[in-house]
Amino acid sequence: MCIVLIFAIPSATAATEYEYPDYIWIAENVLGHEQGEIIEGNLNSFRYVDGDAIHFRGGSDGQGLSILIYLYFNPAYINTYESPGELKITYDYTGGSFLRMTIIYWGLEGLDSTDFYNLIPPGGYERPNYYTETFVTRADYKGAIVQLNVNGCHKSVPPKAAHLWIDYLGVKYTCKDYIVGPPGCPILSVFDGVQYQEEGLLDIHDPEGNDIVFQHDLINSPVAIDNRFHLRLTEHPNTISHIDRVELWGELSNNRMIKLPLLSAIHCELGQVVRDLRCSDERKVEIKGGEHNDGISQTLDLMFLAPSGLNFNKFIFIIEGNNAFVK
Repeated sequence: MCIVLIFAIPSATAATEYEYPDYIWIAENVLGHEQGEIIEGNLNSFRYVDGDAIHFRGGSDGQGLSILIYLYFNPAYINTYESPGELKITYDYTGGSFLRMTIIYWGLEGLDSTDFYNLIPPGGYERPNYYTETFVTRADYKGAIVQLNVNGCHKSVPPKAAHLWIDYLGVKYTCKDYIVGPPGCPILSVFDGVQYQEEGLLDIHDPEGNDIVFQHDLINSPVAIDNRFHLRLTEHPNTISHIDRVELWGELSNNRMIKLPLLSAIHCELGQVVRDLRCSDERKVEIKGGEHNDGISQTLDLMFLAPSGLNFNKFIFIIEGNNAFVK
């Protein structure tokens, strides 16, 4: 069985923790054995080391299984390399004598280097009993393919299927410092219960107009009003931005991240545009700076659900869009 996973990594800022698991999803099954399948768990099983694993099984006739995991970086940064990072996996398996992990890196010229690892957890226990390993990833690459292989049990009578449990899968990485040009300039503000506090500029500048994903840790914590968090985007006077998607994430007291639903997005002139900002697609909302709008910079008022009874350690705002104008 061969299963393809896509692992998209937002790379706008340096990451200090493992990336958000909502960026992992199964794209499709390819070259799969008819008897191979996912028999337990789902994509949420990758989120935390909690014993709720995704469970793969090879063919019952003793066939092994193979899983391909594609790691990509934001296409807007395709010409910028990444510094060394770390891949962490929590797993268990039955089948062959070891789980083979192959990491194939590619740079701007294509596939160029490969690392091999044999993963052997301690034996003699009831399965699954998870084991965590971390691996340093190479520098100077724009992506990688990770392949996990478990051999089948052909010699057993009757032949047994191979099994693989993955309880957690994540990548931690750090971007090198680089400059792609003067920043694009929607300005983020957060309502603190009394007034809007300015957070600063969100750099989605790209001279070619390609979409950028930018992540910002809030300095000011929003205060809920009627179970709603209020944020505002104001365009810099000299620029024009095209916003594709906005998200607000909150970190709970147990360090888990949850995505807070976007309930409303009011453009100061266009009105309600929330449907255009929930997904990464071709629909965008334009906000103009004062120089392009008779001296008045346009605003976008955002409202997110604030679940009652939850305490947050911090908040992260994510914006996807582009700004080709230089201030």
